[in-house]
Amino acid sequence: MSNESRVWSALLAALNNPFGAAGLMGNLYAESALNPKNLQQSFERRLGYTDDSYTAAVDTGGYKRFVDDGAGYGLAQWTYHTRKAKLLTFARVRGTSIGDLDMQLDFLIEEIKGYTGVWSALINATSVRVASDAVLTGYEKPTDQSEAVRIKRAAYGQRYFDLYAKEGNTVQNYDKYILSKSPHYISNSGKDENSTYHGGKAGDQTGHEWELKAWYPRPWTVVLRWEDITVALLIARLSCAAALNNKIGYDQWQRNTYWTELQKVGYDPSKIVTACEEDCTAGVSANVKAAGALLGIKALQKLPLCSSRNMRQEFVAAGFKALTASKYLTSPDYLLPGDILLCENHHAAANVSYGVKVWPENDDIPATPAPQPVKGLSRGDYGTAVTAMQQALLTWRPDCLPQWGADGDFGGETEDAVRTFQEAEGLPVTGVYDEATRKALAATGSKPAEPDAPEDDPPEGPAFVLATEDVNVRAAPGTDARIVGVLKKNYTAPYQEVKQEWGGRDWYLIEFNGENGWVSSRYSEVTVG
Repeated sequence: MSNESRVWSALLAALNNPFGAAGLMGNLYAESALNPKNLQQSFERRLGYTDDSYTAAVDTGGYKRFVDDGAGYGLAQWTYHTRKAKLLTFARVRGTSIGDLDMQLDFLIEEIKGYTGVWSALINATSVRVASDAVLTGYEKPTDQSEAVRIKRAAYGQRYFDLYAKEGNTVQNYDKYILSKSPHYISNSGKDENSTYHGGKAGDQTGHEWELKAWYPRPWTVVLRWEDITVALLIARLSCAAALNNKIGYDQWQRNTYWTELQKVGYDPSKIVTACEEDCTAGVSANVKAAGALLGIKALQKLPLCSSRNMRQEFVAAGFKALTASKYLTSPDYLLPGDILLCENHHAAANVSYGVKVWPENDDIPATPAPQPVKGLSRGDYGTAVTAMQQALLTWRPDCLPQWGADGDFGGETEDAVRTFQEAEGLPVTGVYDEATRKALAATGSKPAEPDAPEDDPPEGPAFVLATEDVNVRAAPGTDARIVGVLKKNYTAPYQEVKQEWGGRDWYLIEFNGENGWVSSRYSEVTVG
């Protein structure tokens, strides 16, 4: 098992919250790249050690100043002498190397529990950003806690969330409902908390606005079936997750808000924390679209949020089979998980349980298939390709990136802009800048970059920013941003190939003392070395 997997498993087991685990893990990556032997880079030359030789010297006792040398070390870059002393004692009691990953994870978890505010934030987090900010400001406490740093660390965390929280965990195990013979479950919504069709409070106020209930004869006029059972089972599991989450209620006038929230959480209804609404057909449609997004089935992704009047036509056109024989309509015995029950012009629901006449042999049912990754630029990516994409988005809609502009960093604001564009163009709303999105953006008259490579060939040799005068390095573009240092005249710093206009001048993003910083073009210029 890789370090990443081991860290994720330990943090999730301790916190029981994937948002908290991802937010903490993103900060650890920023500190140490998840290397438990990581020695702070600026101390390697000063002390004459590498990561491995420093670890070995501490383990053997050949190096005596581990506690008070001021060097950051390990997953969390423990630096302060009292914390390093506790880490060293913890390792010796365990009888492990100071660089042992499992030991450091156990120590980390016990230490963070002592930061009660941070621990509470992690176990109760409703987003990666909330968890990441809590760790950054309450536990790690680096000198630079600017918005740019917060965005970057949250992006690291979001990447781990997308990798681990969705894989094999997209929709939990609802097999007890799928394999229930009595009652035979369907996922059904019909009225709000006031037994009316609109005007109630967002979310499920009674637990019955959207619920798992026993099959009943509506009467149903057609059953719509997707014949690949692995896909149909995912529809059934999504339908269970939605029915069991009381943040999702019923309101015909707010029927689209469930789909909006579902996209934000990676198409897992159980993760929705913002109260929202659907009606019977919009809810069914949203879950089928979500299955398409998770499995890369374009025909399902393109479905509209149907009504009971057009659902049969739209679903059949997408590939569903219409079943009208009496045995499908008058009892649940021949129904399969993921079947859509439709009373045309009136109502729809999703079937959850296997019918007793089509029961799987040995109760053996396929697992939810792994989501198919969408190729392209996504949240957490960085560089010239991102900058080119952002510039194209700004050409399409100049106000779509109001805070950060084309900064080369694919953060939350950029993801929202991509989603907005995709929705406007009728594309699958993934937040990923894929090939279809690139082509659609190009068709608007913009010139976006290819999703996997910069638009232009890179210059020969690395690029640097040369200070033509002593120039302040700031945490963000603009003279009102915090100063983090000074780049001396005739000195250079690695150029991150990102620039942004502020105050009528370009500002260049550079690497400065191991961190990112911005300098004004008034006192600097880009050169190729």
